[in-house]
Amino acid sequence: MVDADHNTSLSAVTRRTLLTGAATTPLLSAKASAFRLPPETPDPMMPLWQEWQRLHARATELCHRWQDIEGHLMRKIGVPQVRIKSPNNSEDIRALSHAEIDRALATLPCATEISVALHADFASQQARWNAEAEKLGFDEIKQ
Repeated sequence: MVDADHNTSLSAVTRRTLLTGAATTPLLSAKASAFRLPPETPDPMMPLWQEWQRLHARATELCHRWQDIEGHLMRKIGVPQVRIKSPNNSEDIRALSHAEIDRALATLPCATEISVALHADFASQQARWNAEAEKLGFDEIKQ
């Protein structure tokens, strides 16, 4: 059975017709277009636009440099992480921070030595990452 509320047809307005209509509509009315700046008067928005373009180009350059350094770090060192064996022999737990190690170990019965070893292993990997990142100027680009 058809619901009476859902049988009205949609209007013929599509995105294309809406955009076409908007593109052909003048931005200024006839009265407003009669007021124009003299040709020798500089556009006050031009310096702002040029500054935006300069900053955008710099941001794009830094973004690409960031991606290059990050890719290099991933290939050379990898993501600092430790794997924690699951007691039921299912998939290992991966911890990407000291807090994640603590959270994972809180749910597992394990000796303190395991916790100390995992934290030391993670700290060692993180130190390698940080040393290489500093050498490549990663923090400078980040700022």
